[in-house]
Amino acid sequence: MRYRYSGKQLSFLERNYKKMCLRTLAVAFNKRYGINKTEGEIRSTLRNHRFLSGRSTGRFEKGHIAWNKELKGKGICKANSGTFRKGNVPTNLRRIGSERIDARKGEVLIKIKERNPYTGSPTRFKKKSVWLWEKENGKKPKGAVVFFKDGNNQNFDENNLACISRAELLYINRKKYKGIPDKLKPTLFMVAKLMVAAGRKVGNKNC
Repeated sequence: MRYRYSGKQLSFLERNYKKMCLRTLAVAFNKRYGINKTEGEIRSTLRNHRFLSGRSTGRFEKGHIAWNKELKGKGICKANSGTFRKGNVPTNLRRIGSERIDARKGEVLIKIKERNPYTGSPTRFKKKSVWLWEKENGKKPKGAVVFFKDGNNQNFDENNLACISRAELLYINRKKYKGIPDKLKPTLFMVAKLMVAAGRKVGNKNC
């Protein structure tokens, strides 16, 4: 699935490309937004949106005057929310086994040695729930999802993880699974499986 940049992300790239070389810009962008974009991906985005650095080669040429030369010591370049802090490790330099939270879905992601199908990188961040389930059960079937039985996406107990079809997930979500009492969740979970299986037998395309 093609990544969609937000307006703020594009504004960040356009603004800072005039101040940073491509490598520094990629690191700063990944740090600020907690993602893992390669230099090549950043370069393509800059080209697609016709963002110009003002440098003929994309590099700082001999004799180039730094944009902040006259501002040093005047408080303009003090630390801010986008500044790299001492000891900080950019997302793309994190060690295998490092974890982070997906800002959009609130899910835990873990860095593993597995080829990233989108960037070709030898490592990638993957849903921790899927990674744990696959360690015990093998490759997850195409189109299936790993589900938290108790509705808590921070509970990674192996007995709390189940691989279900999207049809089953749809049925569960329609019944507002997370909002029902915990003691009723196992029953609804089993009902979802039975209803979807029954629907398939009679050829119901909605199941």
